Amino acid sequence: MRLTSILSEAMRNIASGTSRAVLLFLAVLLAGGLLGGYEALSVTGLEAEATARIQAYADVKTLVGGTVDGTAADRLAMQPGEPGASGAMRKGPQVTPLATPGKDVSSYEVTPGLLRLLVPAGTTGADG
Repeated sequence: MRLTSILSEAMRNIASGTSRAVLLFLAVLLAGGLLGGYEALSVTGLEAEATARIQAYADVKTLVGGTVDGTAADRLAMQPGEPGASGAMRKGPQVTPLATPGKDVSSYEVTPGLLRLLVPAGTTGADG
């Protein structure tokens, strides 16, 4: 069969109502709209939950400013009933790479406990 024969047969079926193309089109449109709307609501709900969690600082407790003893912060994780990992960091000297003179990079000094917070257990090469 030629393509033109197939297309002309399909057009005759649509025109005569045998294929019920309009009904099928409306069913697919309704199903797609409902499923797409449900998915969009799910995504916006998850985004709202994430935004609320971030704004509430639900995952992180920080102390900005003041002086924190890094050794004491690391020992905090060893106390019963306290978080499983803790650490401290402070601003370090500006670093200027040789490859990009005039472009300073911020550096931070961190305690070993903070590295345990950021690097998964069993990972090597967390220095630097």
